[in-house]
Amino acid sequence: MELTIPFLLIIVGWNPDNPDASMVIQSSLHASEAVCDAAGKAFVAEREPLRAITRPATYKYFCIAAPGVDELRGVAELAE
Repeated sequence: MELTIPFLLIIVGWNPDNPDASMVIQSSLHASEAVCDAAGKAFVAEREPLRAITRPATYKYFCIAAPGVDELRGVAELAE
């Protein structure tokens, strides 16, 4: 059996003219780092043309390995 480590795509967006006013965060789970990275790049690329049309926005994305079962179990034990 092959072990698959899912990756968490985290997207952060903000208005560069007023970065303290608001921030948008979005996350999604992907089967591999390559798929995660492609989804992040596509998200940013799709919004680039809208920057000048609507309101200024800057987006940054991160792909991180999702916590494994042991890590989640450890968090649950700490919460008890």
